[in-house]
Amino acid sequence: MQATDTVSPPTPSPEMRPPRASATLVVVRDSAQGIEVLLSRRAERGDHNSGAWVFPGGIVDPGDALARDACVGLDEAAANARLGVAHGALSYYVAAVRECFEESGLLYATDARGEVVRLDDESAAGLRAWRGPLHRNERTIGALCEAFGLKLALDRLVYLSHWLTPLGRAKRFDTRFFLAVLPPGQESRHDEVETVEQVWLRPAEALSPENSRRLMTPTRAMIEQVGRFDSIEALLAWARSPREVRRVLPLLPVEPPR
Repeated sequence: MQATDTVSPPTPSPEMRPPRASATLVVVRDSAQGIEVLLSRRAERGDHNSGAWVFPGGIVDPGDALARDACVGLDEAAANARLGVAHGALSYYVAAVRECFEESGLLYATDARGEVVRLDDESAAGLRAWRGPLHRNERTIGALCEAFGLKLALDRLVYLSHWLTPLGRAKRFDTRFFLAVLPPGQESRHDEVETVEQVWLRPAEALSPENSRRLMTPTRAMIEQVGRFDSIEALLAWARSPREVRRVLPLLPVEPPR
């Protein structure tokens, strides 16, 4: 029998790989000096995002689609219309809630009485203990809601922006940004796994030349948007108003020939 050479298919280039669906939550709160945004420092993982100061967020997991029955305030049809997609938009909202809980310990959910769940007492220790298993994909956000009788309060999230990672990056993401106000009775706590430090900053502080924290381009753009407003009320009124959210595709800088 004559031997034949086996040719392996070429490894897809970054441009050939489809970007991964992801969701990010811009969390804001009022302070005596004005609006503040929550930023967390990414752990060092040897990639482009390592060490950057970012908002809570990450990949849309398959389990997020299974939490449809645990959602209130927004249904699939309304979510699809808002994000301008044929299907699957609700998973972006669920992923934003889940990632925020995993990384920052903030949970946008309501209890059996329809009140925002509180996490500022010892009775919430069991709920907070789910952060690790969620991050490790050992449990789903839908299972959490079933175990504690909760509903994901998706109406507390406002669609903000849509960014696509530039061509040429090894990892590419199709990211939907949402806006939400810090829930009452909750305090942010970084997870010490994905994030190793966190801070609340006014937009002017975050964008100041004196701020040495590294901000990714989309993060900086979101902070600039928030910084245009003097109050959370004005920010939410603008974010909730009828407006077109266009996808942003930045271009990587081209180095001049040497």
